[in-house]
Amino acid sequence: MSQALDTLPCIKIIAGIAATILQVVQDVHTNKEDCQRLCRHAEKIVVSLARAQHDQGVDEDADLKEDLEEVTTYGSAAVI
Repeated sequence: MSQALDTLPCIKIIAGIAATILQVVQDVHTNKEDCQRLCRHAEKIVVSLARAQHDQGVDEDADLKEDLEEVTTYGSAAVI
């Protein structure tokens, strides 16, 4: 195989590009999983804060309610 690489240097370049592409694909997959995990944690925090606020008798304002809906919707979509 080493001899083939010496006679066809373009194979070395193509193999290097393929290895780089594979690494990028693996990184994207890992980043997606990390992003999904982050979304789930953010959703839990926001839901906990909203419950604590509700339990203390504080009325939710429209912005908080909208933010809560957005986070829970995005968090659920990110898990898909």
